[in-house]
Amino acid sequence: MAYRIVIAFDKVLKSISIDGNAMEDISAIRNKPIDNWFVESNDRNGWRGLISEIQEQIGDEQAELSFEFQGGKEEKEIFETCLQALGLGSCINSMSKDEIAQLHLEDARKAEHQGNYEAATIAYQYAADDGESAEAQRILGDWYWEGKGVEQDFLKAVEWYKKAADQGDAEAQ
Repeated sequence: MAYRIVIAFDKVLKSISIDGNAMEDISAIRNKPIDNWFVESNDRNGWRGLISEIQEQIGDEQAELSFEFQGGKEEKEIFETCLQALGLGSCINSMSKDEIAQLHLEDARKAEHQGNYEAATIAYQYAADDGESAEAQRILGDWYWEGKGVEQDFLKAVEWYKKAADQGDAEAQ
């Protein structure tokens, strides 16, 4: 079975999800350099390295892992270099923008259904930005217009509506 691992990074590690479920405790590596995520920690936190921690959480050491790194270009290159050094270069995301958008839309809908608007907003933004999803862009327009899950901001709403409309989304138009 293949597992989709999404790494969200913005100056520090924000989250790691495995098939849409947040990885348990990542505090041991949250503020560490990316290359340190992959090595076992010698301190009391018991971190065994990113790959080992993922395999333990899913309960399968032979599982196929597919990684998607969401963050800056430089950080993504460091992450990919680390994976390649471990012989996992073929696990790096090679999905199309449409596939990326659909996966993020699924994550967003699941989080929204659970009432987790913060996670839903983040997933919609990834679908809108990385996947260039007109649907996600329109939804973000709606949310900013209504103040649902975000602080109401009419200017941001109009920006998202315009992006969606430019891609042909009839509702945004």
